[in-house]
Amino acid sequence: MEISIKFLLQSVKVITEKKYHLEDLYLIYDFLISVKKDELIKYLKSNTVLSYKNDLELYKDTIIHLMKIFEDLENYEECFVLKQKYDECEFLINEKT
Repeated sequence: MEISIKFLLQSVKVITEKKYHLEDLYLIYDFLISVKKDELIKYLKSNTVLSYKNDLELYKDTIIHLMKIFEDLENYEECFVLKQKYDECEFLINEKT
């Protein structure tokens, strides 16, 4: 899990600094959509990055940033899939409370 959190941190940095190529975006996208529910639950229960409430918040933040980029590129299919992952995260958060 530590490797995946590091990847998410690097992804957010690359996206927010706008230092990416289309291939980078799809690498991040592939990672985000490949994360399974059990891993999302682990993210929810861990807090590796102190500026986030939990690691799932970092994951959601990465999704939001990537969705905005894909929306600008008019890649709506990718946006739809990312939105589904985001909704899955929201469901897990609401389920916990």
